[in-house]
Amino acid sequence: VDGDRILVANGSLLDFENNTTHTITVRTTDSGEPAESFDEQVTINVTDVDETPTPSNNQPTDISLDNNTVAENSENGTVVGTLTTTDSDTDDTHTYTLLDDGDGRFVVDGDRILVANGSLLDFENNTTHTITVRTTDSGEPAESFDEQVTINVTDVDEIPPNNNIIIGTPGSDLLTGTDNGDTFIDFGGDDIYIINNSADIIIEEGNAGIDTAESSITYRLPGNVENLVLTGENINGSGNYENNYIAGSDGDNKILGGRGNDTLLGASGADTIIGGIGNDILLGGAGNDILEGRLGSDRLNGGAGNDTLNGGASKDKFIFNSNQPFQVEDLGTDIITDFQEDSDKILLDRDTFTAINSLSGEGFSIFEEFEVVSSDAQAETAVGVIIYNETNGNLFYNSDGVANGFGGGGLFANVTNTPELESSDFQIR
Repeated sequence: VDGDRILVANGSLLDFENNTTHTITVRTTDSGEPAESFDEQVTINVTDVDETPTPSNNQPTDISLDNNTVAENSENGTVVGTLTTTDSDTDDTHTYTLLDDGDGRFVVDGDRILVANGSLLDFENNTTHTITVRTTDSGEPAESFDEQVTINVTDVDEIPPNNNIIIGTPGSDLLTGTDNGDTFIDFGGDDIYIINNSADIIIEEGNAGIDTAESSITYRLPGNVENLVLTGENINGSGNYENNYIAGSDGDNKILGGRGNDTLLGASGADTIIGGIGNDILLGGAGNDILEGRLGSDRLNGGAGNDTLNGGASKDKFIFNSNQPFQVEDLGTDIITDFQEDSDKILLDRDTFTAINSLSGEGFSIFEEFEVVSSDAQAETAVGVIIYNETNGNLFYNSDGVANGFGGGGLFANVTNTPELESSDFQIR
């Protein structure tokens, strides 16, 4: 009771399903002298209400984009694709926002992703961009879900204004550019393009001969051009989706293969040569080089110099030959960083390792020609032809097969992860 009003003290006790009425006893007391009072029972009826629980709202679980490719330099407002949301609450509608718009490249419009700034879409600089999309449903309370979406940028032929246009023939042409930017257009044959400006562009038909770009600047092979020869010092070259042949210059080059089965050659500089996805051949040359096969079954030959060899994934071969009898200066001391037993092979050429009499094939057919020791001192007194120090990974060639020194041989490799090398880890050629 509050003054002359009856109030609910505990509403949780009012339950129509258990009791539809409640009786209370009220006393009224007057203000006379002496005060008099009167008691009376009062019945209060409880009415029924709908207590069906409000259904819960489930969070969306996925976002999909029906198209995730867009051409470079697309006009602003170009539609990339339409978004849809996976949500167990099928009656919900959804709104979309971008938490990450790819540094201003994209914008959301309703359920569509649009190009916001097409000038920032440059295939030559970046082939993919990642945006973060948030979908928010119409339920109560509203639930949201975030997902990263990758948008791929496709390449288009770009002929800059003011470029010189040089047109070849259906035959094999030598096309030489000017000091300004040039656009080369050819229609077949085994062509050679002389590249000397970063604005140079080659437009070449597919399946139209084996073509070569000779470049004095850092250069990436365009589509349908197979070979690249670097002619400038300390420049870089990279391949494409073809089976490329890329040759370095006398400077320090960085050479990158692409998606094909590539042949990548260094020269006299300290080169970095990286294979890529295909089954590649990597040859370092004369300098102290870094060779990385990465994906695919690759063949790595450091050549002269002290080289670092990393095969990467799959089954790789580390090749040691100089096309003449062994001399330390012809091979240097190479470091093999990731040799995988029972997968990779160390290939030894008998034209270089002339003391090997084992037959060509896997392993040493003359078992005694391979010997494992636990120290370099033991290696110097071993009688095997190829001697492996299992403690530090050093690999020696003992050219005279006697127990005092290595003759004209010596240390030619170090396997840094010190695997338990066996005869079967070698291939004799």
